[in-house]
Amino acid sequence: MAQLIRPLRHWPRLHHHCCSAATFHRLLFPPILAIKTIGQRLSFTKVPSSHRSVHFRSRGLRLRNAPVPSDLEESNASDSDADARKTRNERKREARRAVRWGMELASFSTAQIKRILRVAALEREVFDALMLVKRLGPDVREGKRRQFNYIGKLLRKVQPELMDALIQASKDGDHSRLQSLSGSGISTIGDDDDDDDEEAEES
Repeated sequence: MAQLIRPLRHWPRLHHHCCSAATFHRLLFPPILAIKTIGQRLSFTKVPSSHRSVHFRSRGLRLRNAPVPSDLEESNASDSDADARKTRNERKREARRAVRWGMELASFSTAQIKRILRVAALEREVFDALMLVKRLGPDVREGKRRQFNYIGKLLRKVQPELMDALIQASKDGDHSRLQSLSGSGISTIGDDDDDDDEEAEES
């Protein structure tokens, strides 16, 4: 019985000694698993030197507040869209202006139309189209609209300043202005007026 009690009395000392030794061993030699875990974490956070150099080099080449490639692509796309819209708008304005010219020319007499077309160096096709639309009655609205659109297509290549000046001079009856624009004598204009009077008498 005494032999059993004696080891129990020394048990706290032995336990304390063993615990102290184990603690001291852990401090000096950490577990292998912990070392592997720490090594893996360090390996994950490590960045290759080549990647670091490329990253820093790319940042060094970029100027401050410089647009990134995606921004440049978007700006180029927006510029091209703006140019396309501008071209479409210009074409629409030119088409409407040419149709307006056709309507104004159709309101003139035959002699005035001949004079304007001759100065503007237009083909006989334009004169025939104007004569046709002049014969259409007010009840043929759709036909007149299509004919004016056709005349507008024929007039798109005319010099805008010259056509505007010829139409305005014809409206005002400014023969001197017409003479300066055409570069011909007043007698030519008189011949056109005589032809117009003869056509009116025949009709």
